[in-house]
Amino acid sequence: MYVEPICFRDSEIYNISDFSDIACELHEYPEICVIYEKVFQFKFTGVIIINDIPIIIFPKNYKLPQHSKDMLEQARILIRVFLRYKNEPIHESVENKFLFGDSKNSNARITTAIRIMEDYKMYGYIHRELIVTSNKRKGRVDWKTTINKTIPVINHNSVVYGVPINRCSMIDSENIVYRLHRYVVSQCVKMWAWLFGIVLSTEMEYEKLPCSISEAIFLLHSELRNVYVQREINVMKMMISYLIAQNGTDKKLNKEILGTQYFSFIWESICGYLFNNKYSLLSDLIPQPEWESDIVSGKISQRPDILVVDSRYLYILDAKYYNFKSKLPGWHDVVKQLFYRHTVILNLIKKKGIKPLQKDIKVKNVFLFPGDEEELLQYIGRVFVKEIDDLGEIKAFAINQKKAMETYAFRNNDDYRKQLLVRLKETV
Repeated sequence: MYVEPICFRDSEIYNISDFSDIACELHEYPEICVIYEKVFQFKFTGVIIINDIPIIIFPKNYKLPQHSKDMLEQARILIRVFLRYKNEPIHESVENKFLFGDSKNSNARITTAIRIMEDYKMYGYIHRELIVTSNKRKGRVDWKTTINKTIPVINHNSVVYGVPINRCSMIDSENIVYRLHRYVVSQCVKMWAWLFGIVLSTEMEYEKLPCSISEAIFLLHSELRNVYVQREINVMKMMISYLIAQNGTDKKLNKEILGTQYFSFIWESICGYLFNNKYSLLSDLIPQPEWESDIVSGKISQRPDILVVDSRYLYILDAKYYNFKSKLPGWHDVVKQLFYRHTVILNLIKKKGIKPLQKDIKVKNVFLFPGDEEELLQYIGRVFVKEIDDLGEIKAFAINQKKAMETYAFRNNDDYRKQLLVRLKETV
């Protein structure tokens, strides 16, 4: 039997009596799980492995499905989001501890196991073949062996070999790389079969490590010197990483953590992907405030989350990971967006158009919230300063969070992204 994950939600209150083992194991991590007298509360989103049991913590306000099958599907999406986000070129330093690991926390076994599973599902086991001769296996007739080892029959003055010996190949089941790969895959399947829809066979369930972990790592390093197939090189390196991580967790508390206390950064990346963020191309449009003083020195910068260009419009998008039904952007957020637009417009006038922007381009402000409605882009409302039209307005929209995360994680729906931009243009 493979282990199904236990699912929670960030910021929700849970009774310690219902999950006493989990609460006990996380007592030393107050930055991600706050333990009270009778209840506990996650301040974190991601995956935690505790004693080989996957714990999935969904983002706060995320609408959890009622059925187990749907819950597993959305857990798959969340993990894929994290794997995708780890590959983004830039991250905030505060994220690194639980996103990439540090001396006290390793998530190498999580990420490596998933990559090993992906490879196995596509290509199967690494194996070595033996050439054998047999009269019971199909293959190409080995005439030399057949002539030397069998007695022919004379039939109508012709020599006939009734049972020829065939030459064929078969998997070397004793090869150490093959056996180690089977073991590592079986360990990955036990924990992650639900992520890939793979059935845990009886053979996998009882697969044993053929030697100690340290010996296995040594043998794989030795084998790498004689391997020239890139796929096998990659898999063996992943096996080494997995076994090193497994060896490490055997010597300490068996916990691995992959996630973040700052899911708002991930929401920004999701929205940036959905709307094809062009900030790096257009960053020169954003004027930067400066300090001038003979007494003090200081630096100020303004950086919008997302810049999107479409035809005659430049959209300044601000991804807000709020539950808009209970919390809206405050004074700081609103003034910041209005200032972005004001300075960009003045900069455009001064520079008389910047490629690839048209001279008469209009600048629009937008807030983007996570939502759970199926509507493509749900209009929430707008914020503006009454009777001061020059400041413009900020329109607010909600995007279905599950759909947004799935599209970001799997990169599988360009039509959806195009429809979002069309809908934005129509509404703003």
